[in-house]
Amino acid sequence: MKTLILYASKYGATGEIAQRIAEKTPEATICHINKDKIPPLSQFDCIIIGSPLYAGMIRKEIKDFIIQNTSELSQKKLGLFSKRSPNNLLI
Repeated sequence: MKTLILYASKYGATGEIAQRIAEKTPEATICHINKDKIPPLSQFDCIIIGSPLYAGMIRKEIKDFIIQNTSELSQKKLGLFSKRSPNNLLI
């Protein structure tokens, strides 16, 4: 199954998680949403999307990508992951 792992990362932690997922996923292509050319989604059976959380929100570029590609994403197997900063802990 061809899989696209698409992520946003400001400080690199989400990218590390994406890389670990890619290492365990056969036929995976990994793309940073701001640094890599995103291949056509039609090439993939599964899409995994990752984003850090800031103030409880995913990064804008990931949100925009999901909104712009909702129709095509709804036809795929879809996985999501997020990374929350330890500074966001509630006391």
